[in-house]
Order: sequence, then C-alpha cells, then structure tokens
Amino acid sequence: MENNTQTRMIEIVSEVAKQKKIDFLLIGAYARNLFLSGKPTVPIPRWTYDVDIACQVHNWKEYQALVQTLIEKYDFRRDSSNLHRLLFGEENMPLDIIPFGDIENDKGEIFWPPDFDTSLNVRGFKAALHCADEIPTGRAKVKVIKPPLFALLKLISYLNDNSRTKDLNDFYFVVNHYLDIIDADARVYADAAPDADILEAENFDCIVAGAELI
Repeated sequence: MENNTQTRMIEIVSEVAKQKKIDFLLIGAYARNLFLSGKPTVPIPRWTYDVDIACQVHNWKEYQALVQTLIEKYDFRRDSSNLHRLLFGEENMPLDIIPFGDIENDKGEIFWPPDFDTSLNVRGFKAALHCADEIPTGRAKVKVIKPPLFALLKLISYLNDNSRTKDLNDFYFVVNHYLDIIDADARVYADAAPDADILEAENFDCIVAGAELI
C-alpha cells in the first residue's frame, strides 16, 4: 500500500511545481501501481519505495529552481551519488526528478550541467505527459503515466542499457496484463471496440496481443 511519506512528497512537489508553472507527471513503478489501484482485475505488485517524477521545463534554470526550492523550503536533501535524486524526511525516501522538454536534443537526450558530459534518454516523456491521467493523491491531483507509455519507456531504458533487467521485467508485467488493464476502456471486448480485431488473430496469444496493442 501507499506510504504516507510518499504521498506527502507528491503533495509538496505538486505545490511547488504549480508555483513555478512547471508541468509534471508521475512515472516509474509507483505511478504504475497508482494507476492500477483503480483496476481491480489486475494484481498490483509490491508498492515501490521510491517515487519518480518527470517535469517539463524550458531550460535548466527552471529545473534547478524547482529542485532548489524543495531543498531550501522543505525537508529534501541532495543524494551525492545520483544527479536527479533527492532524499526526503527521516526515512530518506528517494525522489527522482527527471527533466525533459526544450532541454532535449533531437535524439531525446539530455546532458546534465555543469559539465554536460552525463546523458539521459528521455524520449517518450512528452507523449507520456500529453496522454497522462489525472489521479488524486493525498490533497493533490497529479498526472500519472498510462501503462502503455510506462511499458514503452521501460523498454527504451532497457534497450539503452541491457543491464537494467528490472526495466525489462516491468515491461513484461504490463504486457502480460495489458488486456485486463485496457478492458475498462472498452477497447477490446465491447461492441464496436476499436481493437476488437486483435481477438481474431490466428494463434491468438494474450501476451503477444498485449505487446501488439502497446
């Protein structure tokens, strides 16, 4: 189940981001579980300890202002071992804040200041923000990545670094349960469902169908 500290972190980030006029969404395993909490037909994996957030910024100054406000006015501290991680409260709860937007290059990469020699692939984050669902979390209502975009971002991460087998496992989890996840959207099983033709495939397989739909 959700942790009160995680909820408080999200409330604070939502408040500060609103003040700074920065749009953001929850990504990662915490976001996946939050989305699936409204899908009773899908088993929810163990709630993850950390929270991952992606924020859309015009420049690095906006991102740094957001992070600095969290540090100066709230109980956040930098994690010296990770460029995009803050730690919160007595529990040292990790909060990863990944920027994207106008700071990306044509390949969807960002390069971290001040030396700009460390890169991170954020391809797909804009699409994830565009189609995110808004879900209440504590006193905040935040944008949460949808499962198909979650799966694609995990696959991109794994393809960039195949040592990240956890990302591949996260991708397979969504694929394995995707027909149940989208059932509430009536995309497969309802009358005139737009994706109903997937059920007519020769040698139909639920997992393959889930991957195709994603």
